[in-house]
Amino acid sequence: MLVPSVIRLYQKVAAEMLLRTGRLLLADDVGLGKTLSFLEWSGQVVHRTSGRVLIFSPLNIIEQTIGEHAEYYPDDAPIVQLRTREEIVAFSTGSGPGLAITNFEKLDDGVIPELRQLAGVVIDEASMLKTAGGVRKWSVIKSCIGIPYKLLCTATPAPNDIIEYASQAGFLEKLRSEGEMIWTFFKRNKDGTQTLKPHAEAAFYRFMAGWSIYLRDPAKF
Repeated sequence: MLVPSVIRLYQKVAAEMLLRTGRLLLADDVGLGKTLSFLEWSGQVVHRTSGRVLIFSPLNIIEQTIGEHAEYYPDDAPIVQLRTREEIVAFSTGSGPGLAITNFEKLDDGVIPELRQLAGVVIDEASMLKTAGGVRKWSVIKSCIGIPYKLLCTATPAPNDIIEYASQAGFLEKLRSEGEMIWTFFKRNKDGTQTLKPHAEAAFYRFMAGWSIYLRDPAKF
C-alpha cells in the first residue's frame, strides 16, 4: 500500500480525485498537509504508469519534502534531488519508475523539452505562475506541454487573481490560452479592473470546479 496510515481521509479523497482527473489544482489552506497529498499522488502516478514524476519546489523546502517522504514512505525508493539541468534531462529521458525533485530556478535559462517525456509533474507553490510574462513561468508551462499527469499545489485556496487562475488553467491545458478564460468569463470596467460577466458566473464556477479543489475546512469537503 502506498497510502501511509497517517494520511487523513480528506487527503486520500483529494488524491483519488486528482488521479481520476489527471490534471488538477489542489489549493489546501495552510496546515492541511498539501505535501502529503502531492507525495501520495506522485507515488500513485509512478505506481500506475511505471514512469517518472518530477516535483518542482522552492529550494528552501526541498530538504523538508525529501524528509517527509522518507518518514511516511520508508518502503518506497527515496526522492532524488536534481541539481543541474543536465540531471533533469537525464532523469526525464531515463527508463523505469522514479521520483525526483528540483527547484524552479533550473528553468530560468529556458524551456527543457525533455520534461514532456515524464509521466507526471508537480508544481509545489503554484503561485509562481502568477507573474504574467515571466521567463520562469513560460518555461514551466511550455516545458510541461502534453505531460499526462499534472498537479499544481498552493496553500492559498482563494487568491482571487484572474491572471493567476488563467495561468493555472493554461498550465493544466484546460484552455487554449490565458486570454480565452478572460474574454469568455470577464468584462473590463472603465477603471481597468475586470469582473465576472453576470450571465457567465455559473459557467465560470463550473469551469473552475472541473479542474480545481479549494479546501479551507476539511469537515465541509
